[in-house]
Amino acid sequence: MWAQAPRVAFIVVVVAAWGLAQTQHPLDPTTYLAAGAAALVALLMAVLRPRSAGPITRAVGDVPSSLVLLAAIGLLRVSVPGGPVSAYGVVALIPVFWTALYGDGLGQLFVMLVGLAGFYAAPLVIIGPPAYPHTDFVQVSLPLAVSAMICVTAQQLVARARRDAAEARRQRAMMEQVGAVVHNLFASADVRSDLCAATLRVAGASAAILLELEPSGTTVRVTAEAGVAGSMLDTTLPAASTLGTVLADGRRRLLSRVDPERLAALDMWEAGGFPDTVLYQPLLRGGSEPAGMLVVGWQEVLSEAASHVSAVGLLTHEAALLLSRADQLAHLTGIATTDALTGLPNRRAWDDRVERAILDGERVAIAILDLDNFKQFNDTHGHLEGDSMLRATAAAWSEHIREGDVLARLGGEEFGLLLADCGEGTAVEVIERLRGAVTHEQTCSAGIAVQRRTESVESAIGRADIALYAAKRAGRDLSHTAA
Repeated sequence: MWAQAPRVAFIVVVVAAWGLAQTQHPLDPTTYLAAGAAALVALLMAVLRPRSAGPITRAVGDVPSSLVLLAAIGLLRVSVPGGPVSAYGVVALIPVFWTALYGDGLGQLFVMLVGLAGFYAAPLVIIGPPAYPHTDFVQVSLPLAVSAMICVTAQQLVARARRDAAEARRQRAMMEQVGAVVHNLFASADVRSDLCAATLRVAGASAAILLELEPSGTTVRVTAEAGVAGSMLDTTLPAASTLGTVLADGRRRLLSRVDPERLAALDMWEAGGFPDTVLYQPLLRGGSEPAGMLVVGWQEVLSEAASHVSAVGLLTHEAALLLSRADQLAHLTGIATTDALTGLPNRRAWDDRVERAILDGERVAIAILDLDNFKQFNDTHGHLEGDSMLRATAAAWSEHIREGDVLARLGGEEFGLLLADCGEGTAVEVIERLRGAVTHEQTCSAGIAVQRRTESVESAIGRADIALYAAKRAGRDLSHTAA
């Protein structure tokens, strides 16, 4: 509502000018009515001008209607007594001020100032003395100069206010977008890759590469990337390299109009398309400790004040926390699903893998392995030696299974083996290799069950368990395949 107040005030003054003119005598009614008609035309032109205009209409703006209104005010001034000294000459500043406040650029304002000069000068030239003596040129030129100065200044202030308002809107939209991205990253299964991808979207970047210091502290490794032509993942650089030094320093650096010869790790930026602007943005843990560095490239020249650069700063403000949280969750998940003694998956991980096999409709072979006479071994050699045998046997068995298979410690001396897409002959062959790899000169027994076409995985596990007990009853140190 308040934004419309100046426009309403302008209209009220113009209407008041026409109303007050009727009180002036002698009044030229023909000229007065012509002035009113021209003012009405100007109003209709302003109201009917399309707002969703093309480039030509936008360039012209309200100038035509303002010029018509200026001509109407000129006729109004002629219609009342007093000539150039009448008060109605001041009303001519309204369409010029309107253009200064609501116009688009100096071009429109220049046209209106020329029209204002014509407004003041035309009666002196066309009508002339005695009503408009030539000595009034000085009286005309000073108001014109003052009006031009005020209007140009006003337009510059309005343009600055518009730029500030537009920047504020961009900043607000950017913060909302960054907030949404950070919220999504909290639920991300791959925070590092999603952080780089989000940087491209939020900051309009062409490439983003995440570097982190290895736990050893001797190398820096690329842990995620987005927008690069060739994968840089797992590329390592010495910690003493230029990028390693920048990471350890923890200070942000922005390079504009980048010469490729100035870029460290040239292969990295060849993959990134040799950007014109490169930002080295640290990820600080606890506000001061460098946790990593996001290196962002743009195919345009940017300054520190650019909203794109600010977006990266906002995004990475929470990034170190997100990375630490993701690492902690991975660590806790590992603890929850890993057997502390052998490092193998535990019973929970085994159950999860079995459930996934059921949901995916996989056909699997199941083996249950049990170390023979383990209690006797513990009683003879002690629990420390028993733990040593479990660790060594688990390590030896892990070397004999494929990447997609799962070997888990189910409890005590019992282990489970899930072999994906495996027939009976292959399963027996694998189990025999494992039985031969038991350490400390010990033996084990195994029960094997290949999942039938219409059988559930739980049923196959049950048959493998029964087969294990059959092997135990048969004298141990052998495997038995379920019928």
